[in-house]
Amino acid sequence: MRKTVVFLLVLALLLPLSASVTEQNRQKIYSIDSDVYRAMRNLYISEGMALPSTTGPWSAAELDMMLERAEKNGISEENAELYQFIKTELNAPGRFNPGDIFGFTIGLDIDGEMYVHTNKDDFASPDDYARSFNSMYGDWNRRAPLLSVPLETWIGNNIYGYSSFDIGAGRTVINLADEISGGNTHPIGTNFMHNILLIPPTIFSDVTLNFPYRAFGSIGGDWWNISVGRDRLSWGPGVTGNLIVGDQLPYHDNARFTAFTPWFKYTFSMSSFIHPMNYHTNIDGVDYFSPFFDQTAPRQGLRMLISHRLEWRIVDKVNMALTESIMYQNEEGSLDFLVLSPTAIFHNYYIRGNANSIASLEIDFTPVKHWNIYGEIAIDEFRLPGEFSYSGPPSASGYIVGTRFSYPLNDGVLYGSVEGAYTDPYLYLRDDGDSYDPYKYGNSFIVGFPEFVSSSHKSNYDLNFVGYRYGGDAIVADLRVGYEKPGKWLAEGEFMYMAHGTFDVYTRWDNDIVPGGDNDPMAPSDDHPDDGSYLEGSNWQLRNAASHTFILTLKGAITPIKSLDVFGRTDLIAILNNGNIKGETAVDLQFTLGVKYSV
Repeated sequence: MRKTVVFLLVLALLLPLSASVTEQNRQKIYSIDSDVYRAMRNLYISEGMALPSTTGPWSAAELDMMLERAEKNGISEENAELYQFIKTELNAPGRFNPGDIFGFTIGLDIDGEMYVHTNKDDFASPDDYARSFNSMYGDWNRRAPLLSVPLETWIGNNIYGYSSFDIGAGRTVINLADEISGGNTHPIGTNFMHNILLIPPTIFSDVTLNFPYRAFGSIGGDWWNISVGRDRLSWGPGVTGNLIVGDQLPYHDNARFTAFTPWFKYTFSMSSFIHPMNYHTNIDGVDYFSPFFDQTAPRQGLRMLISHRLEWRIVDKVNMALTESIMYQNEEGSLDFLVLSPTAIFHNYYIRGNANSIASLEIDFTPVKHWNIYGEIAIDEFRLPGEFSYSGPPSASGYIVGTRFSYPLNDGVLYGSVEGAYTDPYLYLRDDGDSYDPYKYGNSFIVGFPEFVSSSHKSNYDLNFVGYRYGGDAIVADLRVGYEKPGKWLAEGEFMYMAHGTFDVYTRWDNDIVPGGDNDPMAPSDDHPDDGSYLEGSNWQLRNAASHTFILTLKGAITPIKSLDVFGRTDLIAILNNGNIKGETAVDLQFTLGVKYSV
């Protein structure tokens, strides 16, 4: 506690000094939920242009280029307010000053949030919330820290760095008190929770040391950028998610290179994840997911999502993007430099024992002003003639189609979207790898994130799909309508329906699947395959129905004065066949309210 007080006193002394040095350069990285990019996307649609680059995050230089492109096409009077907001944010005093060689800024964000819901039995975990904590704009599961200290540094116009020191409560995603800290952890199922430390029901062991969630170095020029560090990624036009790189992961430990022009963009990316051997255990020849790890034990193996992505602006109204990725893993921790070729076709390496490939194609089209249409398809497993026998790995694909509109109204923007998604049950999954010993866990597109749970040495691995937010075996329909005055206030309503089958992050396939046969289901499945789960104690044997989820959301945010944000949301959730068990029903009403002040 004494160290915290000293830190805050030092921070109070530094803030006045940093206020006099406020220049940042063109390699600043704007996050995927940046209000600047959101406004840029609405401007492009409203002006009748195809979407700006959907490969986020973006450097200041790239966003400047996007705005210059819109300026060359001409900004209509009806979009003047939206254009001026973007212009002001990208050219705020001090953001770009070539006369300064070195600069830094240091800030302080104070963020108080509370979360209330009515059903603590069926919705016990933060993962059971409709969208997320910190719900002003983002759709990812992380409580906002009570205190956050962002630090930006730069040298000249080409080198930039960012990090953030956070003090806050963790997600406490599970409640295995006896295994974690001898029974000293409070029950996770509560009707009320907040992010203020040491005030019940928050206790000391809720303090998280997972920060920083954003921390990276960035170098570049007017047409290129290299970033190395930790940040969230999102590749694609989807509203409910994207098929290769979704926006729901808390972060990627990532290195990427981008080169961009008004007509073309190339991205090469490498994200490092934990090798599955660190969260699998074998008991009597059966593999199980082991959620806890000892922080003192060495981490073994190497695992990387390696991707290259090309975007073409074919004409001003049409974009196309092609992405290929592999999940590369090696138990010995070695890396074959062959897989780092930026021009190779990963699939054609034929190294299935170490790598698993997936590819996607995206197209978006703005036929008239204010209206955009988009589509995305991902191919995970596709059998070419002679590649596999008739019985073998199943075909696994995903599809997203949708439309957006953006219309300027009374100095603000009326916007909305309609989207549908379909994912095959076996999308992102893999077999147990028995024929590729020692890869008994296979090589799926499921990744485990280490999370600090308590003051003991035990911590938790949280499993996520790296692609679509809801994984495979899902049918999703989503409708959103909102109105925003950028930088001032926002109001939005959403209705979402999802049918989800019995397949999840713990499901594996066998190698005797017959295309179109009984063991090659369509989404949503109503029967979990035998021996398809490696989660110890899971209830997969009980799953006998597809679940049907209905979510109605109302949310809003307002900035009454500079540096002060107030936001909240209400979610009504109803699930039929909850847990994929026929006849089980769950209903919950959830509220989130937050106030954030930034110095």
